[in-house]
Amino acid sequence: MQLSAISETNFHYQDKSSPIGYVVYVASNMQFYPPIDWLVGSSLPSRFSPDIIEAVLSDLTPQNVRIFWVSTKFDGNTDSMEPWYETAYSLEKITSSMIEQWMEKAPDGNLHLPVPNMFIPTDLSIKTVSNKMNFPVLLRKSPYSRLWYKPDTLFSMPKGYCIIDFICPQSRSSPESAVLTCIFVWLLKDYLNEYGKYQRLRYHVSLYVTFVKMCKDLTI
Repeated sequence: MQLSAISETNFHYQDKSSPIGYVVYVASNMQFYPPIDWLVGSSLPSRFSPDIIEAVLSDLTPQNVRIFWVSTKFDGNTDSMEPWYETAYSLEKITSSMIEQWMEKAPDGNLHLPVPNMFIPTDLSIKTVSNKMNFPVLLRKSPYSRLWYKPDTLFSMPKGYCIIDFICPQSRSSPESAVLTCIFVWLLKDYLNEYGKYQRLRYHVSLYVTFVKMCKDLTI
C-alpha cells in the first residue's frame, strides 16, 4: 500500500521532463507494455497479485543464489574467457557446506522490512490563497533570523521549496575554519538525506563564501 501511494503521488505530480528524455522513456515502454500503458509504464503499480509475490519469494533461497564477484585479485587464476570483450572469468559451484553455514546464520534480526512510513501524504488538496502575491512577504523577524513566505499561485502543485541561508562570517576566517565548515556541510548533507528519504524530502546543502545554503524540496 505504501509503495502504491508513493507511486501514485510521484506520477501525478511529477516535474516536467526534457522532451528527448520523455520520448526515449515512451519509446522504451512501447517495447514492453500494451498501448494503453505506454505513457505510464512502470510508474504506477500493477494489479496486486499475492500469489505471484509468494511464488517469487519462495524462489529466493540459498540453493538458487548466484553470486558475481569482480576483483583484480583473480587475475591469472581464471579458466574461461567470454568471446565479446575477452573478459576472463571462472565458474565455481557453491558447496553444500557453505549453504548450511548460511542457513545457520539466518535469519538476521538486522535484515527486515522497513517500518511503516508515517510521512506518506494522504491529503494533497491545495489551500485557497485569497490574495495573489507577486513577492515574498515577511512573516517573522528577530535579531537572528527572518522568515519569508510566498505561496505558489501559478502552478498550484502540492509541493514546497524551502531555502535556509546560514550567515557564517567565520566559516572562511582561517584555513582551519574553512576545512571544518566543509566537513560540517558534508555531515549535515549526509544526515539530512538519510532522514529525508523516509519523508520523501530532497535536501541540497552547499557552501558559499560567507554562508551555508540549505534547500529542501518536499511534497506536502
